[in-house]
Amino acid sequence: MADVKFLVVGDPHGSDKLLKLDTAGYDAVIVTGDMGRTDVMRGLAWGKVKGSKENVRKSYEDYVTTALPVLKHLSEKLPVLCVHGNADIADNDIASVNKATKAKIPLFEGSLAKIKNQIFIDYASVKLKGVKIAGISHFIETRWVNEFRAGGMEAMLLAMIEEEMAKVFFNSVGKVDILVSHQPPYGILDKVGASYAPKEWRGKHAGSVLLLDYIKKHQPQYVVCGHIHEAKGTTKVGKTTVINAGCCGDWQSITLKT
Repeated sequence: MADVKFLVVGDPHGSDKLLKLDTAGYDAVIVTGDMGRTDVMRGLAWGKVKGSKENVRKSYEDYVTTALPVLKHLSEKLPVLCVHGNADIADNDIASVNKATKAKIPLFEGSLAKIKNQIFIDYASVKLKGVKIAGISHFIETRWVNEFRAGGMEAMLLAMIEEEMAKVFFNSVGKVDILVSHQPPYGILDKVGASYAPKEWRGKHAGSVLLLDYIKKHQPQYVVCGHIHEAKGTTKVGKTTVINAGCCGDWQSITLKT
């Protein structure tokens, strides 16, 4: 039997602490999403920062210019397996901001495509040295929309689509060794407690019921997640070790035998 060692990085949010992280001795890196800094973006979302063109430009610029150096460093010598988080941004949105503000923010996905070891595993699985790893990006469930009262009919329609996509994925991927998910399973390391979150959200469980059902059915060795930063920790669901890997420079290692 051989050991396969993974460096698990919680939601980076552009933390420069990760630029000093030594990847020697690992076989691969796992990243749970939300790559760049989102302080301004979060302020805009919660109405705590004025929605001016300048602030919108700054929110996108902060994200891209902090995310790329971290991912370049992590992937310099090792494959980096990532999923998208709820705060990750698309190139068409960056292009729209550039056009509206006359900025020259680099396209994020276009830049990542030039990094040879950068692999997104959203709704996909890969095998590395005998270890099967699958990933799913952040998705919205109808339960979450109803309970958190976030958005109207448009949010519910989007949740219905994303929930169905997640069901198809969980039903088709089967048993894996490591499942990487941006959000935690429901009721497991997922309690909202952040001071910036709306008061009516605090104390609620924001995780995924579908992910919890998948864990109970297939019992992967590990489920690695992030998203609810204040719920960082490790626990067990049956035979599965669930790790909320935290954020902003948090990391740890896991070892599997093959």
